[in-house]
Amino acid sequence: MKKAQLLSMDLVIALIAVVFSIGLLIQFNETMIYSQKEKTLQNELEGIGKTASTMLVGNPSIICELVDSTIPPSQIGYLENCIDSTGNYSKITATNLEIPTGPGQYDFAVYKAGAKIAGTDLPISPNPVPADIYSEKRIVVISNGPVQKQGLEICKGNSVGNCPMSQTELSIYVWRV
Repeated sequence: MKKAQLLSMDLVIALIAVVFSIGLLIQFNETMIYSQKEKTLQNELEGIGKTASTMLVGNPSIICELVDSTIPPSQIGYLENCIDSTGNYSKITATNLEIPTGPGQYDFAVYKAGAKIAGTDLPISPNPVPADIYSEKRIVVISNGPVQKQGLEICKGNSVGNCPMSQTELSIYVWRV
């Protein structure tokens, strides 16, 4: 072979190696971008889920109202971690949980003892909960309407009588639609 042919062969081999290297670099870059996008979506889902869980036990629109025993009762405040079940849990809404809804947004479900009490049906079985669904369990007390201060004192053990509230575990699920 002549020198020119060897030089051409060397150039072709070098170009093949450069093109292959560029291809690997582009593939690695795309993998990193995809991974970062997935992590961003997962972090967003977790943030919305944690906010919804916090609002479930802390939003005055959902939690129990604490009233005194005067007639008519006057409001003293609110009881966090006490869910008002008036209206069959109708106060547990996406708006009250601060969940953005609509196309490309999020949906939710709240379960009590395995039965859905608010939101829409889960898209899949919750056992085990997949990574694309945020879930959290909360221990709460349930009351049917406002809680009178004397009823709260009974539940705390400071008075004698039957506690008008019951303790239960709620599971909240949030996922991207």
